[in-house]
Amino acid sequence: MRRAAGGEGKAVMVGSRIWLLGAAVGALVAAAPQERAAAADWPGVPVLRGGMFDGYARWDGAYAGGHFGASSMTSNFGNAVTDEVAFILRNSTLENEFAPSSWTTLPTSTTNSMQYGAFIGYNWQWDDVVLGLDVGYTRLSSMQDSATDSIARRVTTSDSIQHDVTIAAQSSIKLRRCSAAMAVKASMSHGCP
Repeated sequence: MRRAAGGEGKAVMVGSRIWLLGAAVGALVAAAPQERAAAADWPGVPVLRGGMFDGYARWDGAYAGGHFGASSMTSNFGNAVTDEVAFILRNSTLENEFAPSSWTTLPTSTTNSMQYGAFIGYNWQWDDVVLGLDVGYTRLSSMQDSATDSIARRVTTSDSIQHDVTIAAQSSIKLRRCSAAMAVKASMSHGCP
């Protein structure tokens, strides 16, 4: 993060809210009563089926895939220079009476970006138990945002001194992210043919 007058720009990933919503929906779906898993029985789409042996599905073997999506970042630079202005005006009548350090100088803005990735894995099955291992890679296109603005006020303090206060600020943020992950998973079926 680069800032002309210092301070911290705050970035909030809206994606975390979407993740929480997805987790809540997933929990509701998982808690719903299920007759049985039907992916292996889905008619007309053989690529989604596990191998059928002696009337039951086999889920062992290799798999691979990819994903893409969108990310949104809201940057709140509003108080990016608060600490620096407070330090400069510390122990002053101006700061004690009018608190210029708390004036919102920079706006909030939102920027969007694409993300994409791939995964590959392998499952091992023993009777009704499936163990799997997969690795994945996700790349987030660069997300960047910046703000430049100023605020000016003329104030008179209790000691009858007139102050022309101008706070000029600039702040920016650039988020670059790629991630690699490895996951180990296990599942067990019961009551399915």
